[in-house]
Amino acid sequence: MLLCAAGPAYVIVRSRSGEISTVDYMAGYGLSIVAAVAGAGMATRQADDPFRYELFA
Repeated sequence: MLLCAAGPAYVIVRSRSGEISTVDYMAGYGLSIVAAVAGAGMATRQADDPFRYELFA
């Protein structure tokens, strides 16, 4: 979740130096999308098979 905040933080840091280009927006929010997809992949990896441990059987 914290990694998803890196994209908007990148945009804010770039805006402090002056005007922001479209490339800066795309890089910042693209970073957020990649982080969200990676986080979703890690979450599905953790919750793979509840019957493996027979807790719910």
